[in-house]
Amino acid sequence: MNGKPVIYNYEVSPRYTEFRVDSVWGVVSSAGELEVYLCEDVFPLPNSIKVIPSTDPNTPPRQEQDPDYNQLSEINIRRVCHARVIIPIKVLPSIIEWLQSKVEEYKKMEPR
Repeated sequence: MNGKPVIYNYEVSPRYTEFRVDSVWGVVSSAGELEVYLCEDVFPLPNSIKVIPSTDPNTPPRQEQDPDYNQLSEINIRRVCHARVIIPIKVLPSIIEWLQSKVEEYKKMEPR
């Protein structure tokens, strides 16, 4: 850029959203870009939960789930894809390096 300093000004998109990512998948497009789909696994909730107070003040209340929920023969998890991110292949090495640095940073943290 002709030796001139570059200043990046950040802004938050009006479409900005926050969500948990439990899985990713993607493909390399014919244009040489990585298309990544960011997904969240949503587990079904019981219809109701009964909270039974304890007569002993030192004992927490007991919870009972809807009995039908406990009898389910299978759990249907919804995989919700929240976003598709398109990344030029040439950017991937810097993303990989950044992710690896975050993993190393996490490893150095105090045990939880």
